[in-house]
Amino acid sequence: MNYLSISHDPHILPTSITDIDKYSKEIVRSGACLTWRDLSVTSIKDKIPKKILKKCSGISYSSEILAVMGSSGSGKTSLVTLIADQFMSHDHLVFTGSVYLNDVHLDRSYFSEYVKFVNQHDILMPTLTAREAMTFSALLQCCGTEDEISEYVSKIIEDLHIDTFADKIIGDTMIRGLSGGEKKLVSIANELISQPSVLVLDEPTSGLDSFNALRVMKVLKQQASLGKNIILTIHQPSSTIFDMLDRLLLISKGKIVYQGLTSDSYRYFANLDFVCPTTINPSDYFDKICHVKNFFCPTDEEKTRLSVLKKGFLTTQLPKIENEIARQFSDAKGLDRRIIKPTNNRKIGVLMRRSFLNSKRHPILFTLRIIQAVSISALNAIIFNNIGYNQISVQNRNGLLFFILDAVCLLSTQVQLLALQSERLLYTKEIKQNYFGIVQYFMSKLVAELPVQILFTFLFCLIQYFAVPLNNENSSKFMIFFSTALLAHMTGAALGYFSGGVANSSEEALILGGAVGIPLMMFAGYFSNVDSVFKGFSWLKYFSPFNYAFEALALNEYEELKLDDGVPDPIKQLNIKGSISSNIAALLALECLYVGVTLITLKIKEKMKIKRRALK
Repeated sequence: MNYLSISHDPHILPTSITDIDKYSKEIVRSGACLTWRDLSVTSIKDKIPKKILKKCSGISYSSEILAVMGSSGSGKTSLVTLIADQFMSHDHLVFTGSVYLNDVHLDRSYFSEYVKFVNQHDILMPTLTAREAMTFSALLQCCGTEDEISEYVSKIIEDLHIDTFADKIIGDTMIRGLSGGEKKLVSIANELISQPSVLVLDEPTSGLDSFNALRVMKVLKQQASLGKNIILTIHQPSSTIFDMLDRLLLISKGKIVYQGLTSDSYRYFANLDFVCPTTINPSDYFDKICHVKNFFCPTDEEKTRLSVLKKGFLTTQLPKIENEIARQFSDAKGLDRRIIKPTNNRKIGVLMRRSFLNSKRHPILFTLRIIQAVSISALNAIIFNNIGYNQISVQNRNGLLFFILDAVCLLSTQVQLLALQSERLLYTKEIKQNYFGIVQYFMSKLVAELPVQILFTFLFCLIQYFAVPLNNENSSKFMIFFSTALLAHMTGAALGYFSGGVANSSEEALILGGAVGIPLMMFAGYFSNVDSVFKGFSWLKYFSPFNYAFEALALNEYEELKLDDGVPDPIKQLNIKGSISSNIAALLALECLYVGVTLITLKIKEKMKIKRRALK
């Protein structure tokens, strides 16, 4: 089956599984040349402009590895991040410059289809195996049947020699899994799924031992030999790895001071009276001569050294680079952008499957929640056992109903805000690379979490309801109780999504979740009569899930319940005026409201935080 016909144009991007292998072997060999002109990053923090990157121009060829090197704080990460279009928008940063693939300006609409980026820190879902992570990545990016995609993923696993750990859990600090080197290979494999023309990596060997660092570089060297354009930053590579680099770009204090063949670098710097001793690793020596201790305040010796380096680059190398770029523009034939992508329905289905698998395997999202449901409900059953029917029992029943509501709502808030925060880097990265949109991600997560929420709430309600027991005058009482608790649980989850989506860290999310959820508890009608609250805040009761859920639970509990003689009507004491159906309807409306507000918030944040760089 052929989902995308391949022409003789060497720059067509395939996204069907049947043609992607042909592309990787034949079409990518003729390759794509990446060029960039006058890339700059300026910080305007405190209204004092500071140049972080200063008008950097350059070129990178297919079938080669271009290594960007420089001391810490030199600007190398800023350069490759800007080249790969991975900068987040910042109020105090201004980006300028242009990036081209062949002679075509890569604008924001299809940049990620041709250029993929591997972060220094591996961004992977820890509950998946390496094979599953790659399969989901392929399903979100490529067309083809599940069997075709499975076969294609197996081939990539074999080609990259990661079959020994392909079916092991990736893991994180909570889940034991792959080593750092193995995770790095999985991150690279994920980005190679769509066979990009250019692969950009930030410190792919950082934090790895010499064996794993060499293992990663061998994979990249193999991909370069297949025609890929590989650009990476690297810090203190070993002599063996240094010799694997085809081209070298050295940057110091935000300016390029060398760009050319790695083999020519020794002679070039020797001509500038910077002779690399034979006993020193060349990368260490180049790092030394490019080093500036304080980026914005260099010493006199550093200024003199940098002056020599910059002058040498401007007079001998920059003209050659400009000629190479001009020749590339005159020879290039452009890009064919006939791209076939999976449908939105398929993406939502894939995201739902991935999210459900993550919920089922994650210890916090599943195991600990089930333990919480059983342990808390069992404790309630013991404490409130044989609750009685006198005036004291009414007070106890009210307390139990509110505690149940508090538990199902706030526990859900905490779990979901942490869950969203734990996936923030992953979904931000995938949205930025056009895997899917924020609406698709959020809606699939809502649906995928529902089975776990139902199971948690059902166990929580079942154990204590009949053990206490609460009102069991007829069979519908428990179902109303369970339905109300489930809606409260789902509304609490929506508050958690909102807190996790707005916050930029788990700590911020926890604080925000408490700041939003706890004040709403005051309007449940348990601590104080809602009609006695200060009028300026009385409107908040309409946005409190505790208000509607507690009224529904109280009405369900006390209607038809035979209390002892002389016990006042609890419904009148609580000043409840609505009905079970109206309160449940209000809970449903509130759930939709919170989900809508969360979706709008995430959408706004996507445009602000994941906005493409403003390059001209």
